[in-house]
Amino acid sequence: MPRMPLLVPLFASVLLLAACSTTPVVTDVPAALQAAKSPADHLKLAEYFDTKAAAYEAEAAEHGRLAVAYQGGLGVGGRAEKGASMASHCRFAQTQFRNAAGEARSLAQAHRDLASSAR
Repeated sequence: MPRMPLLVPLFASVLLLAACSTTPVVTDVPAALQAAKSPADHLKLAEYFDTKAAAYEAEAAEHGRLAVAYQGGLGVGGRAEKGASMASHCRFAQTQFRNAAGEARSLAQAHRDLASSAR
């Protein structure tokens, strides 16, 4: 039995779920920031920044794992100094992503506060 007919209902279901999702989508952040007036507008922005914070935390965790791997000399052809340099880069990136996550969480909270005061 061909697989294509089975994929069509699956694809349609995914599209339907996406269309019915309650997750607000912010595609143009500068425009959304300029236009935000209602509590709903600010809550959409808060959710956007919460999502960004989670993504930044995931990147930080990944760079932490990479730092450990490089520190162990993986993938550097046995050159310990190169592994240490790459591990240092990854630790720096991990810190930057953690900081970005904190900033994004702060922005999310600020928009939740604006949503509360706009009611």
